[in-house]
Amino acid sequence: MSPKALFETKELQIFISSSSDDEVEPLRTRVRDLVNVVSQTLISSGAEMRVAPRFWEGESARRGSTGHINDEFIEIARRCQHVIALLVTHLRNGTKEEIEAVLEDPDIQISLLVFPPNGDLNNSDDEVRELLAKYKEINGYTVCGDPAEDQAWIELTKVVLFAVFRYLTQEDEPMYETR
Repeated sequence: MSPKALFETKELQIFISSSSDDEVEPLRTRVRDLVNVVSQTLISSGAEMRVAPRFWEGESARRGSTGHINDEFIEIARRCQHVIALLVTHLRNGTKEEIEAVLEDPDIQISLLVFPPNGDLNNSDDEVRELLAKYKEINGYTVCGDPAEDQAWIELTKVVLFAVFRYLTQEDEPMYETR
């Protein structure tokens, strides 16, 4: 890629919404690594696009207009083109707020991915099941199986590739341009 092309490269930003619970950490690592590999592959193939994972921990927490620290993370999620929500057993308030805010915006693609232990939603708490029931008709969700199983990796890969292909094929879709 030429130096000029590097400055004209478009960036697809994917916000990863999840808790920081130990049960979610391996999934977050998988998403980060997968997005980085896809981005490096795009760049090395000459595509004028890269993909950047955005995590709430990588941002400075500032209280927003409502006085809540999570307001900043919600705004970051809203500025991204795609949000991947990772749910396992628990749904924390910050993650719930991010998901609900993004689901209200039809211009943001969101993937609700659930990785219940042993692939059984009954192993997730009531808050997870209630959120899924509430948004099933609006957006749907994907039950990806146990976080340690191959199916979890396959579902994560499908979602990341879907986000990339969607933005590569939609010319009029607004994307962030880096300068």
